Amino acid sequence: MRILRFELRKLVQAPMFWIFIALSIAFNAFYINANLMMQHRRHFNTLSREVAISGEYTDPEIGNIFEYYRGEIFAENIINAMELTGIAEWLMRAKYERLDLVAAEFAEQNVSYYIYAGGEWGRDTVDLHLFLFRDIMRMVFAQVIIFAALALLYLLGHERQNKTESVVYHTKVGRKIMRHKYAAGLLFGAVGFAMITGGTLATFFSLWDFSGFWRANVSSGNHYIVDFVSGTRPFITWQSFTVAEFLTATLILGFFLTMVFTGIAGVIGLLFRNTYLAASIFGLSLFTTFFLFVLFQNIGASTLFIIFIFSPVMLWFGSFQWFTDMGNMGIVPWHETWTIVFNLVLLAISTAIAGRRFSRKDMV
Repeated sequence: MRILRFELRKLVQAPMFWIFIALSIAFNAFYINANLMMQHRRHFNTLSREVAISGEYTDPEIGNIFEYYRGEIFAENIINAMELTGIAEWLMRAKYERLDLVAAEFAEQNVSYYIYAGGEWGRDTVDLHLFLFRDIMRMVFAQVIIFAALALLYLLGHERQNKTESVVYHTKVGRKIMRHKYAAGLLFGAVGFAMITGGTLATFFSLWDFSGFWRANVSSGNHYIVDFVSGTRPFITWQSFTVAEFLTATLILGFFLTMVFTGIAGVIGLLFRNTYLAASIFGLSLFTTFFLFVLFQNIGASTLFIIFIFSPVMLWFGSFQWFTDMGNMGIVPWHETWTIVFNLVLLAISTAIAGRRFSRKDMV
């Protein structure tokens, strides 16, 4: 514990990390206030308070859209657009067959009747949900990922930057300090996650009144996904989520996604002792992954495209569709959850290999 506290103190005493947190929250607050969605705030808040006061959280006039849901339509659109064949085609069809069962359950439970923002043809619902879960949360996750990755890389390269490697890592006992550096980096990353997400959401909800919509089902009949590949489709989650539950689940998965990216940075930091080089390689690897994803999608390389949708970069990019079918960015039910599990397992193996290599490496 003493070594862990010592490593944590290095991070706590580094002003750049606190400046990063402050600037992130300040920028997010500015973005929230400057966004065009603010023009609809008064109407949205009025409706939310009316729903909260009346206690009427549903409206049958919305219609039960899940009675007419047919997943094979969207599966066919994706298969044709992506030119999927073989196992990929089978998995995509199986995913939407499974979603048909969920839609049938939602139809029986009248999930579609829940009032969630509303607006003509549900436009307010779609715009507000995208504003919070795509624009804001995706930006916040990017910030905390960078913060946590840099914190761990800073610790892993601290001895090299201060030219004390030969002293600290001279023995096997000294090299075991890496375990404490990892723990300290992950813990500090969790602190950054809590502060940046907490500060940003506090700003958002101080302006947007969700009192009447926390109990609303996120799969309201007013809510749909605009997708040029699969076609516009209802926002159906794999299980029933209220708006409050959906936000909580998103934050939990976002935290684990942050830990995955931090672990990737850690593996790179173990392999490359120069902090600046490791940070550059980390950033380049993320950019390259995104570039290849777009390239394989555009040239119709469906097999390679499917492989890349299991990358954490693409999971971050599609975060606003988590817990839904995710269109062409998901191949199995609960794609985002299985992707996190897969990456955590792969990361554990990679970290063990990199750690073993580091323990045997000549530090002179």
